[in-house]
Amino acid sequence: MFLANKAHQLITLTATKQAEADELTVTLRQTLSNVSDHSGTTLNISEDLVTQSKGITALMGNISHQTSSIAAGMEELSAAAQQIYASSQEVGAMLSSIQQDVDKASTEAEQIDQRADGIFNRAQQSRQTTLRLYENIQKEVNQAIDEIQAVDKIAGLAGQISIWPTKPIC
Repeated sequence: MFLANKAHQLITLTATKQAEADELTVTLRQTLSNVSDHSGTTLNISEDLVTQSKGITALMGNISHQTSSIAAGMEELSAAAQQIYASSQEVGAMLSSIQQDVDKASTEAEQIDQRADGIFNRAQQSRQTTLRLYENIQKEVNQAIDEIQAVDKIAGLAGQISIWPTKPIC
């Protein structure tokens, strides 16, 4: 009777643990799916940032080239016309300011490009870390499933023991 009671307790415990394991498995799969989706989205955003920063860098180079062309043209006009000397000085100062702004913007664009590359690299690393985490969790889930199967076998053996005819001890 004692063995039958213990076997019944083991079977009940096994069923409870199986239900908990099933819930955890579903929750874990949902979590892993969400992590995987987020990782892909982060990677796409990083790639877009890299593309946009390269476009900005190219645009700044074009603006710098055009500004240099304008400055050269203004210097020629200044030498040719004494009457517009005062205004050419003012334009020269403005062009210098624009050049500084362009240089600053170019520097900022390069920094943005570097940060975008860094973000892209971190996104790649995050993706790899996520994949490793996923693999580790997958291993743990598989191990848990194996352990659940072992518990099921124990439960089956406990069930067999509980129906085993017992002899009275004399």
